[in-house]
Amino acid sequence: MPTNGMFDVALQVIEDANLSSGSDSAGVSEDEDVQLFCTTGNVVSSKPLKKPSLKPVTTVKDEDQNKIKPNAKRYASLPNREQHQRFLTDFLSEVLNNAIFNATDRSNKVLNWVDPEELKRSIDLSLKAEPDSHEKLLELARATIDHSVKTGHPYFMNQLFSSVDVYGFAGQCLTDALNPSVYTFEVSPVFVLMEEVVLKEMRTIVGFPGGSG
Repeated sequence: MPTNGMFDVALQVIEDANLSSGSDSAGVSEDEDVQLFCTTGNVVSSKPLKKPSLKPVTTVKDEDQNKIKPNAKRYASLPNREQHQRFLTDFLSEVLNNAIFNATDRSNKVLNWVDPEELKRSIDLSLKAEPDSHEKLLELARATIDHSVKTGHPYFMNQLFSSVDVYGFAGQCLTDALNPSVYTFEVSPVFVLMEEVVLKEMRTIVGFPGGSG
């Protein structure tokens, strides 16, 4: 029996094919929906799951499509070849030329140093209500590279750093593009197998090739 007005919470599993585990019942499986019961004193009350609400579907006429702002048509970051291919090509060109190859050239500086206040004036880092253009983003990328320490430069002598590994960079581009979560074969087949190979090699290094112990 609960005392002092405290709540006892229990979970009852019910089966209902009419309920889904979408956003209206997040965290609930498709075939087993959870009904939450709270008890206080001798009273037991049931909190029913949310039922999906049917919202009217609105369509936009073709002639009105051009009147909509670009960021209202679609998420600005959702990949679109027409909108983003040129930007990504130019961006990767900047990274390859200035952050990788020129950044490790002995004839170039480790850092183009400027005082903090001058750096604030030269790079606009303010938060804006409207998004910047692709040209502005490329300009910010160039400025960021120009005023950053080139940790792969031969004259950069700080500890715990090494030059850019071009194959590691390529792998990181691939994993960022695919955005994998390595926890099941269904979700990430190649990377799950890759992880097994790496773990096997690590076990061999420490003396447990079969994983025993």
